[in-house]
Amino acid sequence: LGATKSARISTLIHAVIDSSRDGEIRMDPETEKLFGQLHRFMFEQVYKNPVAKSEEAKVPYLIERLYQYFIRHVEKLPHQMQLIAEREDADRAVADYIAGMTDPFAVRMFESLFIPKFWNINL
Repeated sequence: LGATKSARISTLIHAVIDSSRDGEIRMDPETEKLFGQLHRFMFEQVYKNPVAKSEEAKVPYLIERLYQYFIRHVEKLPHQMQLIAEREDADRAVADYIAGMTDPFAVRMFESLFIPKFWNINL
């Protein structure tokens, strides 16, 4: 289906577009078979993985901390989100910003804001 997430998504979209006819949405059998394999793999190895599941409990705390930070520091939002905060309100802008974060980006943002960095003193 593809080596990257975006390549897989593109393959699946094209498979549906290319195979759909007469108002019926479908996918070619080979791509559908591969998608089924990917789907099973994702559930077995990712979504139900005990290591991944053990990390889920941390997510609400991470999101809440990011939300609280950006509500208090709207000026730290990207420019486009600041415009939304001005037009609508800060709550909408912050919620949209966090909702648009990928998991790795949210974790990196949390780390950059709340985890102390090591530093060296050269004597």
